[in-house]
Amino acid sequence: DEKCRWVTQDLGFDACINYRTEDVASRLRELCPSGVDVFVDNVGGELLVTVLRRMAMHGRVVLCGSLSTDNSPKAYPLRNVARLMSRRASMTGFNVMDHWDLYPEALKQVGDWVTSTDAAFRRGWV
Repeated sequence: DEKCRWVTQDLGFDACINYRTEDVASRLRELCPSGVDVFVDNVGGELLVTVLRRMAMHGRVVLCGSLSTDNSPKAYPLRNVARLMSRRASMTGFNVMDHWDLYPEALKQVGDWVTSTDAAFRRGWV
């Protein structure tokens, strides 16, 4: 809850969902009544399945990780893929290694963000 307050109050986002204490599907329906336009997914698993159910027309999913299933001995069954077709949405993979030449620039930018986010440091999130 404290991290969600930080995201909305300090960073200025419209909303934040605490997936540990809130029903993500219900909150998505409330916050995105027309569906999710863009979802950058570094978690995979059940969260991806939940968001696919809520995709907007011509929405986009960017896959850049699978933290929820990385250490699982069994593959997670991907469901709701047909929603991509019915919503004319797209899903594409993104791998940071494809942009390795930008690493020095990215490192500097992320470093600037980190050092300017004193509140995040105090809360132990960075």
